[in-house]
Amino acid sequence: MDMHFISTGPFQYMHMLAIYTAAKTQVVKQINLWYTEKPTGRYFDAIKDLVVLWEVKTGNCPAFNGLDPQTKAAYDKDVIQWRVLDSVGGLYMDLDTLSFRDIAFPDVKEMFASLDVEDPSSIPFPYNNAVVGATPGKVTNFILKFVEGKIKQPSICWGDTGPIVVSMAAAAFPDKFELIAHEILNPFGGNEISQIYAEHDIVAHKAIKQIRKSKVMHLYAKADQRFNSINAEWVRVSKSALATIIKENVPEEIWGIRGSWDKEAYLNRRGKHYAGLFRAIAQHPGEHIMEIGTSSGETAEGMIREMGEIVAHGEKSINYYGIDLFETGTNEQWEREFTGGYVPPKCADVKLRLEQCTKASINLAAMDSTDRSEVNKQMKYWPAMDFIFIDGGHSIETVKSDLALAMCFMHDFTAIVIDDYFPEMPFIGTKIAVDGIDRTKFNVYIAPEIDDYTHPFGRLRTQLVVVTRKMPVKGPTGPLGNPSLMERELKNDWSKDILRKIQ
Repeated sequence: MDMHFISTGPFQYMHMLAIYTAAKTQVVKQINLWYTEKPTGRYFDAIKDLVVLWEVKTGNCPAFNGLDPQTKAAYDKDVIQWRVLDSVGGLYMDLDTLSFRDIAFPDVKEMFASLDVEDPSSIPFPYNNAVVGATPGKVTNFILKFVEGKIKQPSICWGDTGPIVVSMAAAAFPDKFELIAHEILNPFGGNEISQIYAEHDIVAHKAIKQIRKSKVMHLYAKADQRFNSINAEWVRVSKSALATIIKENVPEEIWGIRGSWDKEAYLNRRGKHYAGLFRAIAQHPGEHIMEIGTSSGETAEGMIREMGEIVAHGEKSINYYGIDLFETGTNEQWEREFTGGYVPPKCADVKLRLEQCTKASINLAAMDSTDRSEVNKQMKYWPAMDFIFIDGGHSIETVKSDLALAMCFMHDFTAIVIDDYFPEMPFIGTKIAVDGIDRTKFNVYIAPEIDDYTHPFGRLRTQLVVVTRKMPVKGPTGPLGNPSLMERELKNDWSKDILRKIQ
């Protein structure tokens, strides 16, 4: 008997886990992956040796016209499923399943399917087509004819090609249909599935006990939007039943695989003016990154992931140094720095997040960047930086101080990227500090990308600025190494002024 999975879209993290756990538990001759979009990427690479690929198309289905891509993909999957099972039979599982024990396909029946509920008489259509075993015969032919007829109609209803037709087949052919108990195959159904995502210890413990009794668990991807957030970072930190059971049944070299860095998704989420940040990283790669204004660590993660794609030894060679007030900030400071009520998470929480979602060495300092005694205490032995990002306070005094501090950590080839350049509002943000930079010593480039954010006072237009030294006067042809702050040769008046203040 063969086993079948069907992929009708991009190959995802949970698809990898579904195939991996099935390959380790189900006794089958081979696992076939039928696809409409050829699977690629890190997740597929991890399991590609476990499957045999088959390209398949559903053709023109009038009933699918006008459906959103996700819904259409689900119906495409159903059509392919019934065509395959009626042709060759075997064991079929959705790609949102996890296998724990062999199902052991029954020999005396033409089909088995899983129940969505414990009591099949409690709802009109109690079966689910997420886990189905079949031998070609009357049952599969009945289902396929029904489905082929449905997709030729101008519209279709939810469940027509799945739970509804399976339940109809079970009623029409009771002697050829095997019931698989809900609590044995799928311990959760419908809204109950939310239990597996709960971070509450008692709920998670109860759910884990139920899952351990099961052979296969259907995750009902569309029943809980949290399904789309499952990835290596989530599994690593979550205390939920689902994360626990994944770690129990899948080795870390599989579940710990991260997806490729998606720069476009970051830009769509944060704003198009951050394209200048990533362009500067490409032009000034290095292993030492500093950020003044770490906040939640989202930009830090983006910089580390982007730099990790460029530097020779990847993320593991990157050292990130971040500064923020974190929990040491006061309401007066937040108001003075025009934060709009935003307060960053605790320093330890941000450090943990960055250590779990990147491979870089993370160094954070919870302090006021304008406090020279704290600068001397916490940053005295920080190295020269290859890349510096300033996105801290918005008051003119703080921005000037942060820029001067960043220049203390420059070597001849360091790039400083400055956020919050508000060309229409010079009284806050970085414009005055940037306009005051000595152009005889520094190159100052204002990136063309612009984001307009809506605020109660009107439009807030912002850009990025990139600052680099003019051609070095002396020294080696590469970065100067990692001298401490107190040993570093200072090459501009602002740096010398800061050094006088912290000594």
